[in-house]
Amino acid sequence: MRAAGQFLADTEFGIAVVVVSTGTTGDAQKDLVLTEERAKVVRDYLVNNFSFDDTQLKTLGLGKGHSVNSDFGWGTVQIIVYPADTEAPTQTSAVSPK
Repeated sequence: MRAAGQFLADTEFGIAVVVVSTGTTGDAQKDLVLTEERAKVVRDYLVNNFSFDDTQLKTLGLGKGHSVNSDFGWGTVQIIVYPADTEAPTQTSAVSPK
């Protein structure tokens, strides 16, 4: 995670999104909440430990995902970085607004 934080601090970017998913086992609703919270923890770590505009870092909890490690019930944490001319999305949740 340190390398990702340093990259964000050293690189001009438009937005970055912390995307988290779980494996394919477990309760779908619980996994969605879990991934949303995990993404927030990763974001908090990056914002608190590295110097960059925190409004450029979004989160996205996907819930159940299909990852390389899904056979073992593992999930993924990815940080997707978009170029400097990219505008922030209006919604960063995997679920529809209520």
